[in-house]
Amino acid sequence: MTTADGYRVDQVAVDLLLVASVPLLLAAIHYLVPGAVRSAYVLHPDSYTPLTLFTAAFLHASDAHLWGNVLGYAVGVLSAYLLCLVLEEHRWFRLTTVALVLGLPVLVNWASVQVLTLSFGPLSAPSLGFSGVTAGFGGFAFAALLAYVGHRTDRGTALLAGLAVLLVLLFEVLLVYAPGVPPVATGLVVLALGLCGLDVGRRRFQDGLPTTRVQWVRIGQGLLVFAWTLAVLAYLVVGLFPARIVVDGHLTDVYAHALGFGFGFLVSGWGYRYWRTTYPI
Repeated sequence: MTTADGYRVDQVAVDLLLVASVPLLLAAIHYLVPGAVRSAYVLHPDSYTPLTLFTAAFLHASDAHLWGNVLGYAVGVLSAYLLCLVLEEHRWFRLTTVALVLGLPVLVNWASVQVLTLSFGPLSAPSLGFSGVTAGFGGFAFAALLAYVGHRTDRGTALLAGLAVLLVLLFEVLLVYAPGVPPVATGLVVLALGLCGLDVGRRRFQDGLPTTRVQWVRIGQGLLVFAWTLAVLAYLVVGLFPARIVVDGHLTDVYAHALGFGFGFLVSGWGYRYWRTTYPI
């Protein structure tokens, strides 16, 4: 069965089932597996094993910890999915989702342990939670946004859009941890964003301005999608990089969040290039 927009209902159903399976799995582990069993699979940075690097991502310290990560995951994965739906990239979405859920825990946790050890020395505090993978889906949404912009315009415009988004997100992190609004950094970010906007405008002017209402509507739709995805990414940054990283003796591993976002972007971006070139539609 196909919808009026050309989407096959069975494809969308499979995609949404895949999306829903992750929080169902996390909730089942949290509520059905005894605490004594779960504690045996928590990651201890000073004595980790390949197994605990993986299993720790699916364990949570509390209900609030679990549902906070589920909410972040839902926001990131659904944003990425909507963009993949527009691009008709169901296969890319499914393979990337499976790769992030199954591969990112080990990659993020191992890299995070190395960074934390270099920064603070050997640590014994247990580490657990899905937030590193949640951040990875933020990176997936970022990659999907660039694919969307590139599909509607060109590669150069997509690179400029990606640079602008990255600048905004990094500036947001700076504002979270800086004692105030740094004037020099603010000025440089504003200048860089202005230059990106000017170059995008120059490209569009060279290609010719829209001449029909349909073309203007198409541009407006693209801008709305871009603005919405940027807002989603900004929302994820607020949750992944809190102002207080130690609360009640629990450390929020912002290193893992940054690594997860970066690895998620790289894995999904590589996957998009691979599938588009190997199996072109």
